[in-house]
Amino acid sequence: MKYIPVLLFVIGALCLVLFAASGSEVAPNGQLHEPFALLALGWLCIALGTCGLMAGAIGRLWRRIARR
Repeated sequence: MKYIPVLLFVIGALCLVLFAASGSEVAPNGQLHEPFALLALGWLCIALGTCGLMAGAIGRLWRRIARR
């Protein structure tokens, strides 16, 4: 269960790397062609992974304090 936030964080980082590597182009009619879905998905996965890691750390801390 603790590997899911790490996996989300890695997927988010890969999405951002792919977004940067794919580049963008402007069509002859002036339209911009960029994979904006990778940008949004990358930041969403990073945010969810960070929240999951923080929730796990707070849970472990809470259990440690409750044992005392």
